[in-house]
Amino acid sequence: MMRKWCLSALILTILFVTWSIPASAESNPTFEMKWSDTNGIVKVTVQADGLKDMYAFDLIVTFDSGRLSFVSGVTQLEGFAVQPIVKGSTIEFAHTKVGSVPGYNGKADLVTLQFKRVKSGAATISLSEFKLVDSELALHELQAVTSVNLPAGKEYFTDIKGHWAEATIIQAAELGIVSGYDDGTFRPNRTVTREEFAVLLVKALKLTGEGEDFVFTDLNVLSLWAKQSVALAVKAGIINGYSDGTFRPRGEITRLEMASMIARALDLSVKSSGDTGFADDSSIPAWGKEAVKSLVHLGIINGKSANRFDPNGKTTRAEAVTILLRMLEKQEK
Repeated sequence: MMRKWCLSALILTILFVTWSIPASAESNPTFEMKWSDTNGIVKVTVQADGLKDMYAFDLIVTFDSGRLSFVSGVTQLEGFAVQPIVKGSTIEFAHTKVGSVPGYNGKADLVTLQFKRVKSGAATISLSEFKLVDSELALHELQAVTSVNLPAGKEYFTDIKGHWAEATIIQAAELGIVSGYDDGTFRPNRTVTREEFAVLLVKALKLTGEGEDFVFTDLNVLSLWAKQSVALAVKAGIINGYSDGTFRPRGEITRLEMASMIARALDLSVKSSGDTGFADDSSIPAWGKEAVKSLVHLGIINGKSANRFDPNGKTTRAEAVTILLRMLEKQEK
């Protein structure tokens, strides 16, 4: 801890001294920002070329905080970096070599910043300031203004702008989990049926192949577009029918049914294991209590107001998509 504090102090001492030696125009390095945008995750790498004896540096990047949320900033350069300092739409990142070693020359990737889109639309990320310290501890304040303009991207649906789950819905669409209706809408507040959720879950899990033959007494009302997904979900042991032999594909899925399906998909126990801690615990059937407890513990599903789980409550398309993406995040860890 003391070593880390001392290194941090060293960087701050080097980079925030009051004197500076401006670099001559012909010796100034050039800067560029390379970016990628995958499934709503934007990565921007700040590159410098023409460096001369760069021992330490401090840079400031500004971004559109209304459309982007900062996630992380890392460098592959050897030495020590201070944790990025984020204030509103400004990010400050500092790095220094350690010991009696020469500075960097030529070209280098200074830092890779990662953002998450939180709202659709074009956004700008700019490198606004750059300070360089050479191996003699001379400070150079350089002109380093450069930027990238991120395009708005594909406009997926016409009715999600400003919705609380807008970014999540777009991410799910880019992952191929959800699609909209023929009129271009997503209808985020519409409730989800059992067959619809089966399709979403199978797409999220990327289940493929031949489904298992199943016998439900109400197959005549199962939509053609859902049959393959339901068959795959049955084969994977994710969904069951009711005790009367029906599947009830057009019925609105309950929160408890959804929790049970996800628990099975994650191979979690769905056996009873005592009180869930919710005020309405007595209304949660024993067969689903462990699933509820496990998913709440993992942060995949939340309770409602007044500490209720509301097992028979219905789920909207926006809520279902949000829960499925949380499920995928847990799978990746």
